[in-house]
Amino acid sequence: MNRFRFPARLHRLAARYPRLSRWLLNRFDRSRFTGLPLMLLAGILLFNGYLFSEITENIINAELMVKVDQQVTQWLFQHRSVALSQFLYRLTFAGQNLIVLPLAIGVSGLLLWQRRWFDALLIWIVLAGIGLSIEIGKPVFHRVRPANMGYYTVKTFSFPSGHSATALGFYGLLLYLWLHEKIRPLWRWTGLLACLGLIGLIGFSRLYLGVHFLSDVAGGYLLGLSWLTVGAGLRVWRTFQSRIYSRNIKST
Repeated sequence: MNRFRFPARLHRLAARYPRLSRWLLNRFDRSRFTGLPLMLLAGILLFNGYLFSEITENIINAELMVKVDQQVTQWLFQHRSVALSQFLYRLTFAGQNLIVLPLAIGVSGLLLWQRRWFDALLIWIVLAGIGLSIEIGKPVFHRVRPANMGYYTVKTFSFPSGHSATALGFYGLLLYLWLHEKIRPLWRWTGLLACLGLIGLIGFSRLYLGVHFLSDVAGGYLLGLSWLTVGAGLRVWRTFQSRIYSRNIKST
């Protein structure tokens, strides 16, 4: 097969469908938000949605996932230690409104003092999105928590994990904003490792304390990642708008 025929065919297709060709080429344009940035963000959201739907379907229909959930929960319950349980019990509240809301208010106040009102708004958009999704999702899926294995009693439904979603969405957004600061590499890496460690430990604490199944935490992480993507996408959009505004000011 002649390897030079393929580009020629592309040229003929482009000439035959000029509007479609321009639209496809624009999707890979890194200089505009509606190009490559939007395509990547949409791809992440679609992939997250697909994985989330697979998890929910398997919870309802697949015996294998339910069996894995039960085995993981049972194994952690059998190997539970008092000291680690007490530590994770205290740490798990880092994903609860008791800690998250005051921290969000403090960070928002700092951002407003720095005149970064849009970044402050992003925090509350992400938190509101996660909270609303959890409030709707738990009654819809109506999944009961692990029976007789909880380190403490939780009366709400199990799927998806609100702590895991909040941890990834909220602390992930703080990490995203932190990494865009002009700071030394050491502080950048310290913040990255600390934030990722906290997100992972909060999710693990829900499993270890016996208040969630593995698929609950996975679903929570996917939900949190989706809202983190929305927050990051809005900030990228804002950055492109600021650049356009700056160019217009300079041209005048």
